[in-house]
Amino acid sequence: MTNSISTLEMSREEWLATRKRGIGSSDVPSILGLNPYKSPLDVYSEKISAEIIETPENDAMHFGNVLEQVVADEFTRRTQRKVIRDNKIRIHPVKQFMLCNLDRIILPSDGEGRGVLECKTASSYARKAWGDTQIPLSYFAQVQHQLNVTGMSWGILALLVDGRSFESFDIALDAEYLAMQDKILTDFWYDNVLGKNPPPPTVADLEMLQSAVGSVIEADESVLSDVDLLAEKRAAAKALDTEVTEVEERVKLYIGTHEALSHGGRMLASWKSSKPSVTIDVKRLREEDPQIAERYSVTKPGSRRFLLKTTKEG
Repeated sequence: MTNSISTLEMSREEWLATRKRGIGSSDVPSILGLNPYKSPLDVYSEKISAEIIETPENDAMHFGNVLEQVVADEFTRRTQRKVIRDNKIRIHPVKQFMLCNLDRIILPSDGEGRGVLECKTASSYARKAWGDTQIPLSYFAQVQHQLNVTGMSWGILALLVDGRSFESFDIALDAEYLAMQDKILTDFWYDNVLGKNPPPPTVADLEMLQSAVGSVIEADESVLSDVDLLAEKRAAAKALDTEVTEVEERVKLYIGTHEALSHGGRMLASWKSSKPSVTIDVKRLREEDPQIAERYSVTKPGSRRFLLKTTKEG
């Protein structure tokens, strides 16, 4: 029987503290390297910290939470399937560090058992990147984790796109995939979190750090090969960019002072003037009123700029 903890009387702080005791479904994409906004090292830091670290809520996260009920209601309206809130933190019956919160549970119908309903919102730009049938691996991994923890065998991803388009995707438990994911999560929990052994940083992690002034690291054969390959690829890309620019300029010359180009009623391209923008002449402000300029000046930390200084010889 799957263990669980009721969240009905749980405060936000208590809920966050409980999540630190294990790996939740929202942690899974980050641990697998599928979340561009959060790395395995970020998850590790949250789990081992004596303090509760909560990711600041942005508008996308806020409206995702607000619209969860809307997505669940629309799923019921379209499918006639009844859903209920779970109000629990679910705990794997054997691996107690595996946790999950379910958006909704789909009640049994036509002889099948209960299923997981995962409610998501997305922009049309993000949805277009999926293609016609394949859902993002990050979403698939979350639902697989929920099925693993709860012992259910199927789930559905319900998606609201731009607040105007609704889709749903069936997700069956994939035992072969879960075996691979289970090992990665287990290793992360025991080797990294409990072993206090931080996972290797990603490029995104390193970009947040200041480089050591004057420090130089000697290249080994592997990275030397990559530097040569990068130089070759950049040279090829530069040549292609030049070719693209030449073709684009020919099209622009044909358009001339018009706003758009069409053929047989089909729009081919547009070249419109943008609206005028208003900016502050910072240099002039500093010259004419340096005190005001100083008062509203903000110092931003420097970013790391990658420059390729070596090209392949010969």
